[in-house]
Amino acid sequence: GKSLADGLTAEFRMKRWALTLAALLMLPALANASLEKTVSTMLANNQYMGMVNDNELGRTVIAIGLGMHRKASVAQEIARQDAMKSLTAYLKGERISSVERASQSWKGDTVLEEYYTSLTSNVEGTLKAAWNFNTGEHDGMTYNVMVISERSRDFSELFEKHDSIVEARGVASLSSGVEAARTTALNNALRSAVEQYGGVQMASKTTIENAEALRAKLSTVSSGHVQRYTVIKEYQEGNNYFIIISAEVSDSPPDGQQQILAIQENMGRPSFAIQTDRPEVDRLMRELLATSGFEVSSSPNSARYTIKTDISKYEYKAMGGMTGLQTTIKVRITDRFSSDDLINVSSDPNNSVEISDSATIREQNSLSYAMEDLQPKLTSAIKKQFISQFNNGSKIQVTLKNFDRMRDVDELRACLESLPLTKSVSVQPIQNRSANYEVIYLGDPASLQLDILKHSRSFSLRGLKAKNTDTKAVVLSF
Repeated sequence: GKSLADGLTAEFRMKRWALTLAALLMLPALANASLEKTVSTMLANNQYMGMVNDNELGRTVIAIGLGMHRKASVAQEIARQDAMKSLTAYLKGERISSVERASQSWKGDTVLEEYYTSLTSNVEGTLKAAWNFNTGEHDGMTYNVMVISERSRDFSELFEKHDSIVEARGVASLSSGVEAARTTALNNALRSAVEQYGGVQMASKTTIENAEALRAKLSTVSSGHVQRYTVIKEYQEGNNYFIIISAEVSDSPPDGQQQILAIQENMGRPSFAIQTDRPEVDRLMRELLATSGFEVSSSPNSARYTIKTDISKYEYKAMGGMTGLQTTIKVRITDRFSSDDLINVSSDPNNSVEISDSATIREQNSLSYAMEDLQPKLTSAIKKQFISQFNNGSKIQVTLKNFDRMRDVDELRACLESLPLTKSVSVQPIQNRSANYEVIYLGDPASLQLDILKHSRSFSLRGLKAKNTDTKAVVLSF
């Protein structure tokens, strides 16, 4: 009885899966007419987000993203991510904070009144089964349409982890030729397959200042990767090239490597400099970082992080009259934008034991064992720190020197707090006409100095200049 029931259950699952795939293949064709009309209306009305009730799809959310770039494929990707961000914000909610104030600025010795407004928004969320409807040109910009509906949500619930075969569609503009369009459409289909399988996580920080400058940091991380795929159908329609694939998707690489790579891109791909007087340690540390996907710089001045190592050895008499050796490697990582140590980790000496009559063999093998023990600890600590800095901001030290009035200290603090990506500012005790500020900053620390100087014109900070120094991250003086 049980084997018969199991057989019927398996047969039912296969039929349900076949019907699901057939329906999924029909989905774009069924939706094309009504969605095409809705998208055209939205574009004509400059409406880039909306929800409609569709006969085939049910309640459907449509997001239209815009992008501009001299390369069509890049413009389309910018538009696609813009649409995904809008879709996430619509479904998950968007946190918005704003600052408005009237402030003084100086032009020579003339005081000017200036109205300043800034707005910061943050979006975080996970989407499954959002699909790429089409792309095109509108008012000189590239647009991309992303859709999520009741039907697509129902489909996503059938894509359980053990069901690794996913049908996905990609679309690209024909403006750059058929060959380029096919490549872009295929890449979009592969990305869509991964997103449908495991969902897409997005973290976005967008800043608008005085409605003039737009700065966005967007990280898109998909959980999974395509092992193999088959092209089911490809066709041209209007100005677009469409491709439908069947893809086998597996879980993402271990330790969230895709997420770390995306975060590194958003952090400006920071590099590490290694400081050690032992060539073999330098070589092993470079191999360790490269294997883990971290960049190594040959110049300490161009690297954001500095790795310093302290190596200690313990020799003892072992059995048979031979000599044993234990090696301990302590690693300290500093951030040139902060006065605090970023990471402190060390290897376990018990995992580095080498017993030999040869001093050379003892040294080489014991050091190698210590590095093997250190690698997972170090890479895990770096990844956790990257994720923390991306989500919570970096701690940056800003120093103001040679000020004449305490008002200058207060004005610089107000200036720092006005920056849209500043999370918090604290002032440390003042010594010898030097004021130190601890700033938690959500943006790229490399751009903080320029942001301060730009915004200082809106405060009573005439003559404020940046001072070059090798010891502090940001040093300012009059």
